[in-house]
Amino acid sequence: MVSAPLTLLLRTKMEQTTMQAEKKYMPHPSYGDQPMDSGVTISRADIESAHWSYKQEIYFPQSAIWANIEKQNYGYHPRRVYVDIAKRCQSCDSLFIFYAKEQQFWYEKLGFYVDSDCHHCTSCRPKLFIAPVT
Repeated sequence: MVSAPLTLLLRTKMEQTTMQAEKKYMPHPSYGDQPMDSGVTISRADIESAHWSYKQEIYFPQSAIWANIEKQNYGYHPRRVYVDIAKRCQSCDSLFIFYAKEQQFWYEKLGFYVDSDCHHCTSCRPKLFIAPVT
């Protein structure tokens, strides 16, 4: 019998392999459908220590950019780096990328709390905010 954490780890590894192999991401209106190369070199160790969630994410290190933590809304741990992250939409189950530049906009311009996360592709997001007609 496989323990729950090992089962989760195996599922996560299989999901990672699938997400990396497919490379078919929903297009973002501003950033496209592939990871962006930032031209900045940040090590995996620096990326994974930049925010507690990055060790659990499927991310693209070539997309990493340094964050301005003075502009962030955080309690204890800021995000010192933003990096393109592969996600699966909770609404339509398609793959999409939560882009580093989009994170920078969310956390530095809009003032979203740095532990907030993106769970829906850009196609599904507007549907979440449309009020039903009664």
